[in-house]
Amino acid sequence: MDAEQARKNFWNTLRETLKQQDEPFFFTENKQWAIINKKTYNYHEPCIALDFLWIKEILRINVYIENNLSLYEKLKARKEEIENKLGFECMWIENNFYTNGGKRKFNGTNTRRIEIDIPFDRQSVVFSELARKAIPIIKRYLEVFRGYIDC
Repeated sequence: MDAEQARKNFWNTLRETLKQQDEPFFFTENKQWAIINKKTYNYHEPCIALDFLWIKEILRINVYIENNLSLYEKLKARKEEIENKLGFECMWIENNFYTNGGKRKFNGTNTRRIEIDIPFDRQSVVFSELARKAIPIIKRYLEVFRGYIDC
């Protein structure tokens, strides 16, 4: 299965799984990413996002912050409190390089993420299981970060 088909399958499966759970949230996707509880996939405001990264074999759940470094610093100052409320530790990503097709690319001087990754194996992934793992984490993100960002 190629990445495009895998993404379509995952987003459709996640949408169906949410329906079975009385739709605790919705999402708007654009190929490999989706924004939670927004009717746009516009990435220029702080939001809770999902990144379905087929090649890297991870589903990334994150608070995505672009151009609002003071918000990120405010959240980072409360890192221990936030992680205690979430019930797990997150990766706090700042100005990192990432690999894209063997090329190193900069993730942006004004881009920050507070993320957790759910790994999967492309050869054996069951999209319904991946969706069921992701939903409770997304719900925790919504509960905890609602006091800090519009989600």
